[in-house]
Amino acid sequence: MAWLYVLRCGDGSHYIGTTLNLEAQLLEHKQGRTQTGELLQGPVSLVHSRNFTSMAAAKRAKRRLEAEAR
Repeated sequence: MAWLYVLRCGDGSHYIGTTLNLEAQLLEHKQGRTQTGELLQGPVSLVHSRNFTSMAAAKRAKRRLEAEAR
């Protein structure tokens, strides 16, 4: 199962990501151990998550959500 998730950063910005293991990915974000960890400002909190049957479907949804946010 794949996941789309949205994090709220300490500075009020949001980050949209996809993963196969939501629990592990959130832990890594909170510990600053992801590639984007240095870019996310302050503590992060999960504000939305949705599961998908495939990573391809989750990534398509991520692209749509990012386009809407612009």
